[in-house]
Amino acid sequence: MSVVWAIWHWSALLQAHRATSWIAWWSLAIVAARVIMAAVAVVIAVAWEPGRACPDGPAAGARTPQVRE
Repeated sequence: MSVVWAIWHWSALLQAHRATSWIAWWSLAIVAARVIMAAVAVVIAVAWEPGRACPDGPAAGARTPQVRE
């Protein structure tokens, strides 16, 4: 999808009188950046999945203090 997004902008970049070599490098950079952003988003989503790192919550295995009445 990132490649399609870059190609979609080629006509506007040509109309702005950008060199074809500039457009090629821009396309490579923007696609790489979007792939990295997607990968980071996936890593964050997996790492922050509720219950994955600590299924019973942060106090799992810890003793609950007794309250005297």
